[in-house]
Amino acid sequence: MRTSTTLTATALVAAATVALAGCGGAKSGSASDASKVAASISQAIGSATDGASSGASDSDASGGTSQISVRVANLYMTDDKKPGPALDIYDVPLNGQAATPILKDVAYGTFSDYVHPHFTTDFSKDSIALEALPSGSDPTTDGSEAVMLTGRQDDGSHPQLTLLLVTGGDGEDTSNPLDALDTTTYVEKGDIAGGSGLVPGNNAGPAAPAPPSGQDELLASTEVLKANGVPGDDYYLFVDSSCTAPLNGDPNSPGLPEIFASNPNGDAPTNFAEFPAAAGTHQVSVVATTSFDTPTCASLTAKTGTTSATLTAGQQTLAFVYGTSLSDLHIALGPIQQ
Repeated sequence: MRTSTTLTATALVAAATVALAGCGGAKSGSASDASKVAASISQAIGSATDGASSGASDSDASGGTSQISVRVANLYMTDDKKPGPALDIYDVPLNGQAATPILKDVAYGTFSDYVHPHFTTDFSKDSIALEALPSGSDPTTDGSEAVMLTGRQDDGSHPQLTLLLVTGGDGEDTSNPLDALDTTTYVEKGDIAGGSGLVPGNNAGPAAPAPPSGQDELLASTEVLKANGVPGDDYYLFVDSSCTAPLNGDPNSPGLPEIFASNPNGDAPTNFAEFPAAAGTHQVSVVATTSFDTPTCASLTAKTGTTSATLTAGQQTLAFVYGTSLSDLHIALGPIQQ
C-alpha cells in the first residue's frame, strides 16, 4: 500500500491525514511498512479525538457500516498528462486477502455515488480508511500498489465528504499509474476531527453558504487545473448564455463570470465561486483566457466543455473544470446530496 500526500493548498487538519502525509508517498508494500502506517494513523486519530463524543457503538468499530457519507471525483491525470485510469475503491485494508470494492470503475471525469464505508478494524475506533487501485486490479496480488485516499474518524457529526482525486504526488514510480495521485477533501456536512471551517480547504460543512431561495447553485472551481499543471490565466463559467458574475466574485472584475472566490464581507469561507441558477436543465460551459487584459462579455465567445446540467431548487452542485490542456477543457458536475 502506498500513501498519497495531501495538497498543501487544502489545509486539511485531520490528524489521520497528517499521519499519511508524513509518509510522503513512500512505497509501503511490505507487511512491516503497512503495519507502521496503520500504527501511525491509529495513534494520530486517537490523539486528535480523545474525549470527543461518538455516534458509533463499540460493535460498529469492529467493521460495521459507518454513518460517514463519501464519494469520489476522479479527475486524476498521470505523470505524462494523460487521463488517469478508472478506479476501484476499497474500504478494507489490502493486505493480500480477497476484497470487494465499495466503489467500482469510477471513470476519469466522473463523480461516484455516495457510499457509507465500513469502519476499519486496523486503525482507531470509529474510523474509516479508503484505498484505490486501477479498475480490474487483483487486490490479493496488487495490493502493494494501492494508494491510501483518506483516513477519517466519525466524532459524532457523521460527515459527508467529496474526495477530489488530482495529480500531486511524488511521481517517482513510473510503473505505477497511481504514483502521482493526490486527494483533496471537501466537507459538505458535519466536520472532520472536530475541525472548523478554513480557507483554503474546509474541514467543516457546509462547502459554501446556502443558495438563494428557490434556486440551485453551481459551486465552481479550477483547483483541478492548478493541481494537474494545466496552464492558463483566467476561467469564466457560463450558464447557458448568461454572463453573470458569481455571488462572491472578484471585485476587480465586476460583471464577469470569472471562476474566482472572494470573501469581502467575512461571510462563511468557501473554496468555490458561487453561481446561482434557476431550477431546470441548463448548458454549462467555460471560457479560458491567457491574456492579462480584462475581457468583456462580448469577447468571451470561445466556449468549451459544454455540459448539460439538470438543477434542483435548493440544491448545490460542485462544478470542477478539468482537462489535459486549454484545448481539452471539461466540467465535472456533482450535485451535493441533501
